Parts: sequence; C-alpha cells; structure tokens
Amino acid sequence: MLDSVVDLVDPDIEEDRRRYEEYKRTGLAVSLDDVKTWVASWGSVDELPRPHPRKIR
Repeated sequence: MLDSVVDLVDPDIEEDRRRYEEYKRTGLAVSLDDVKTWVASWGSVDELPRPHPRKIR
C-alpha cells in the first residue's frame, strides 16, 4: 500500500530535504500521535479534520 503514495523506485530526495530544512527552520511539524488519531477517525461520524503543524521541538 505504501507504494501507492510513495515512489519507491525513484523517491524525491530533494523534496524530503526541502521539508526537513523547513522543519529545522520553523520547528513546525505534525506529530505521529496526531496523525494516528486523525487516521483512526476516518469513516466515523466524528471524523477529525487534518491536523495542522505545530511547534514540536
């Protein structure tokens, strides 16, 4: 299933580097716990909105 959203043959390393540099500059990210909670809510009557980045340093 991961290969449906990530190009495993030719990954975009530059995009990864850009995002990591942005995180180092701002300290903003979405925590794994926030993502897990969001995904767990999918399809429920109480489906949550997409989590927003916040300072996690």
